[in-house]
Amino acid sequence: MRGIDHSDPAFVAARRAKNSRRVALIRRLVREHAGMDLQGKRVLEYGCHLGFAVSALTADNALCLGLDVDKQVLGAAAGRKEAVFFSAAGPGLPFADQSFDFVFSSEVIEHVPPTHWRGYIAEFHRVLAPRGVGYISYPNFWFPIEQHHFIPFYHWLPRGLRKQAMFEAIPRTRALQRLLARWFILTDISNRFLDSPYARSLHAPWLYRLVRLLARTPCTPHTYLLLRKRHG
Repeated sequence: MRGIDHSDPAFVAARRAKNSRRVALIRRLVREHAGMDLQGKRVLEYGCHLGFAVSALTADNALCLGLDVDKQVLGAAAGRKEAVFFSAAGPGLPFADQSFDFVFSSEVIEHVPPTHWRGYIAEFHRVLAPRGVGYISYPNFWFPIEQHHFIPFYHWLPRGLRKQAMFEAIPRTRALQRLLARWFILTDISNRFLDSPYARSLHAPWLYRLVRLLARTPCTPHTYLLLRKRHG
């Protein structure tokens, strides 16, 4: 994202349109698979980047907050008045226990060092209400095309051979699910997400065919999960 003018009207319009479609899909999947209507709910985007997704959810008249560690992108996000944005200055989230009905985190955990994943998940669990719903999505290490640079096998190279603008540690899907399952009951909605017109629009036809071919194998490109808190 470096070198992009985040205030450019064409960029803003394109991002708003894309995230409106993505949020509409997430909203529908949460309603169908978790029984929650996001109308009027307290919402946190855990890793909001430029804030387009959480801003799109304000159409539901929800209390919408976005949080990120990158102050540069938060400066751009602050120009969108629909949601309220916070900077994460330390390892804990600046919110009280059980503050949110819906917490979502899209393609964020791969930018968190694996040594911090437990803390990241524990904070996600802490701020989610007892009957709340979480949503997390992330790329899969075993998918052969790296999902940020779109270079085949790039993420399989040793870190020293990769030129990266930001930290990236692509999770191994099954291992991360085992870690998440210590805190949450998981519902895998990956196939429903990947079957959608929105997901189809993200890829060239040949790449989408590869995505669907691998989606039911350990090499699935992405994982999309709904989370319910474990109690006791």
